[in-house]
Amino acid sequence: MLYHNFPKVRQMAAEKLYTGMLTKDSYEDLMPGGEEAYEQFDALISETDWNSDLKKLTADTKDKMYGFFGHEVKQK
Repeated sequence: MLYHNFPKVRQMAAEKLYTGMLTKDSYEDLMPGGEEAYEQFDALISETDWNSDLKKLTADTKDKMYGFFGHEVKQK
């Protein structure tokens, strides 16, 4: 949902993901990079303007965001 067409949906998804991650005691089960990956994720999700242009947002953050969780972006 972070890359949905509607900015309000992206903003809400980012807020919910951020809040959900704050409740975790350990990040190892969600993020292969553990604590270091979480710190980078935290900076990216907090500093990103989720209301910005979707094409720019996708180009700037999507690969990184998927990588934090051990996934690759599907190529169209």
